[in-house]
Amino acid sequence: MVATLAIGTAARTLTAISDNVAAVTVLLQTGRDLAIAAAGLLYDAAYLRPRRDTHWILLDPLVAQRDADEG
Repeated sequence: MVATLAIGTAARTLTAISDNVAAVTVLLQTGRDLAIAAAGLLYDAAYLRPRRDTHWILLDPLVAQRDADEG
């Protein structure tokens, strides 16, 4: 009976804590991903776009469509 109470108490405690830990982990991961995406967009806008004649721009549908129309 003591073992059952000990395991039940531990399981209940871990269950209560795990939701909060999971939520914090997701928020931290999402924040980091957003920061990386923002840095990539800034690099694209400030450095790559002005140099589009000499630098390859990934996934630029307007340029790809223009090239397809001209080709």
